[in-house]
Amino acid sequence: MSEALTFPTIEALEHRTDELQAKKLPNVTIQVIGKSRSGRDIRMISIGQGARSALILGVPHPNEPVGALTVEYLIDKILNDKTLQQLDIQWHFIKAIDPEGLRLNEAWCTQPLTLRSYMENHFRPALARQPEYTFPLNTDDYTFTQSTPENLAWQKALDLVKPDFQSSLHHADHGGVFHIVSDNHAELSQALSDIAANSGLGVNPVGDPGAQAQPFAAGVFAFPNINAMIGGEGPIGWSAGNSGAHYAKKQFDTFSLTTEVPLWHDARLLDTSPSGKTLGDVLEFQLALFSELTALLKTHAPSFEP
Repeated sequence: MSEALTFPTIEALEHRTDELQAKKLPNVTIQVIGKSRSGRDIRMISIGQGARSALILGVPHPNEPVGALTVEYLIDKILNDKTLQQLDIQWHFIKAIDPEGLRLNEAWCTQPLTLRSYMENHFRPALARQPEYTFPLNTDDYTFTQSTPENLAWQKALDLVKPDFQSSLHHADHGGVFHIVSDNHAELSQALSDIAANSGLGVNPVGDPGAQAQPFAAGVFAFPNINAMIGGEGPIGWSAGNSGAHYAKKQFDTFSLTTEVPLWHDARLLDTSPSGKTLGDVLEFQLALFSELTALLKTHAPSFEP
């Protein structure tokens, strides 16, 4: 599968922010909220005035650049839509919370999208180095304090905005659309499910298969309980910090929404007819694949140590 879709580089995103700043619009402010791990300014764009506040973030994981396109669209939409301008909301946008990670994905996201190019040039940091999951976390059995520089910028944005609403814009590799919400409001959950169903991309009825999250509607789930992943003698299945949603809820009672849309779409993904395979068959195949990869890594990984 190949599509003539390319995603913006961090330089292109910054250039558009510079252009917006140069216009000196009276209802727009742009401020530096932190530095990336390589010293790049991370900026937040704020539009309008209002009693309520919304914080929207793109590129929460660096191989998920589609949120940056959504942020660009929303900024243009709000600046040119009087109806949106009249809402009692101040909007805040961070185009790419992980700019250095986005830069490391440029080789695939600046050319026509192919599976080979994506797999050869994909970059994603370990869980404990991701802005989305390095908020401070302290339980009876586990403490995490190693926030990344990008996460510190996110924390600064939250402190400044104290948002009523926060949206972190993700995308999965494939499998339809799903949403994760910090609170279940039945009407909203159903509306989100309907939007996914009408998108043409299908509803992902499983969500994150490893999260075992509570479903609220088709394709709408609770955020995973990180504390439940942590065992009495240290992290079991969890080696990072708190999530942006849990942290914002605790600090500011923020309602958070994460939306996952598929990077790859194929009509076969919406085929719900029996596959002829059991879950055991699928897991056995995956275990065999992991065994092959483990053998490959044991052979070649030592050469990278120096």
